[in-house]
Amino acid sequence: MSKMVGLNKYFYKVCIVGDSEVGKTTLVNQYLKRRFVADAQ
Repeated sequence: MSKMVGLNKYFYKVCIVGDSEVGKTTLVNQYLKRRFVADAQ
């Protein structure tokens, strides 16, 4: 009998909600791309 080690994969769906122009896209870009643009419009 073989063991499957390290093959667990997790998938998450995240919904970011908020008013317009509060930084939702900036928050996602900072998390996913590890970058922050201070003057994003």
